[in-house]
Amino acid sequence: MHRGMNVEDEVYEMAKEIKKAIQIEVVLFDRGFGWGVIYKLQQLNLKYIVFWKKQGTWYKKYFTEMKDGEFCEIKKNYKYNCDKSIDNSDD
Repeated sequence: MHRGMNVEDEVYEMAKEIKKAIQIEVVLFDRGFGWGVIYKLQQLNLKYIVFWKKQGTWYKKYFTEMKDGEFCEIKKNYKYNCDKSIDNSDD
């Protein structure tokens, strides 16, 4: 991508084109992709996994009791603002 390009819009357009060509079960994103990408994937009704950055402490309670090999699903409500005018940072 070129500097100044909107990551969310690019991901949306790529996923939309790929979805036309093949059936997608789930998409996987590494750390660094945030709420904007999630918002766009939800618009396409795509299931996703995003490795989240270790920021704050809100997530720790979910992992303290887990054993090796276990997994969990965390659903978190969040309001995404395209213009980033409202701070939604959560611990």
